[in-house]
Amino acid sequence: MATLYRLQITLQDAPVAINRTIEVPDTLSLNQFHLVLQAVMGWENSHLYQFEQGNQIWTHPAFLDPSYDIDSEFVRDQDCEAVLCMLLQNVGDTMQYLYDFGDHWVHDIELIAIVHREFSLSQAVTLLEAKGACPPEDVGGVDGYAQLLAAFANEDAEELAGYQLWLGCEQWDAGNAKADVLAKRVQEVNNLLLHSVRAHFINWALNPSDYVNHTPIMQLLQPLLTVLYAGPLKLTVKGNLPLKLVQAMFNVEQTLPCWQQRRFKVSKIHSEQESALISISRLIAQKSGLVKLSANKLQLTKTGEKLLLAQDHAKIYQKLLAAALDKLRWTSFDGYPDFSFYQLGFMPMLDYLQQAGTDITSDALIEMLRQWLPEFDVETYDDYIDDAFVSRFKFIGELFGLISVKPLPDDELYLLRDRFSITLNPEAAAMLRFPYPVM
Repeated sequence: MATLYRLQITLQDAPVAINRTIEVPDTLSLNQFHLVLQAVMGWENSHLYQFEQGNQIWTHPAFLDPSYDIDSEFVRDQDCEAVLCMLLQNVGDTMQYLYDFGDHWVHDIELIAIVHREFSLSQAVTLLEAKGACPPEDVGGVDGYAQLLAAFANEDAEELAGYQLWLGCEQWDAGNAKADVLAKRVQEVNNLLLHSVRAHFINWALNPSDYVNHTPIMQLLQPLLTVLYAGPLKLTVKGNLPLKLVQAMFNVEQTLPCWQQRRFKVSKIHSEQESALISISRLIAQKSGLVKLSANKLQLTKTGEKLLLAQDHAKIYQKLLAAALDKLRWTSFDGYPDFSFYQLGFMPMLDYLQQAGTDITSDALIEMLRQWLPEFDVETYDDYIDDAFVSRFKFIGELFGLISVKPLPDDELYLLRDRFSITLNPEAAAMLRFPYPVM
């Protein structure tokens, strides 16, 4: 029997009553809950946000400077670590959701009931009641919205004309929540959550000798984990791995299929920062809870020691993949902006690739992403966003041995535009048999 939270959401200090009553799974991460709130309120997900409870604040990693990505001592991704039931546990518990630091929209959230029942993943979020229209984005917060409503009420011709031009409509009905529009947006979020939740039910009954140990991530990290198993590893003054170890890892990198596809190759490197595969693999290991950094030394955590001692390579691989998908900021390994929201699309796109049952092109991958997340079309103002997702999907997919990539026939722009054919590896297809019911 699943646990659902019935929540009352009230927009604080709004000039007219604006509230929503919803039911959601208690296991939603705060990142996922943010998407739910955007959908049920009617916001456009175009500003930063944070959750608050008492003196605690859970912030989105986009608030933080990307230069901190390599600094494992810097606390980040707090919302990725927290789930709803960690903040709300008993009826009457409350929290706040702040959206748009400029307009400063504060949402009071109260747990009004705990419901135990079965539910379909395709209907995980339910909008029970909606009162009041969502204010326009960038209207100026509570005071700005009050001025807008006053302009429509007083019908001052000049002021009203300005608002009508800005809104793109003749009238503004503050009492109309537009339930049909909200229902459509809730279904879109349910589609998103469906694939995200299904991803947590991956069949991890893997044969390490046949699959896990041959994945690039495991091969790359083997020299590092072997050294750490013997004891802590002192880093260089700049916090890098010792050059001898880097060269050992680079020797492994040169045997990987993704390295063989490169147009320009070198036989020796002078720092881990010269290899994205090595530096990102190390970062993933630190974020996985297997390895930690302390006093400029790398060492295994107790979990890492336990799993290495037991040679539980499947569990090690699982933790690495979970860290790559949930904790690693993908902007770490390319020159594109963050676009952290689209990182959620990795597992759903693997799911779609499996359902397709054949090779697909990188262009088709983008089309799949647009079907899964309609907002992608709205927020995509330039092709470089497409390129960012494709580049990152390829990087992570190949690093974990999930996909194989080959150039499209006679495509001279393959290396420049990241246009290629994608194949889901048979071992990955077997792993991605989702046992959880969709409907």
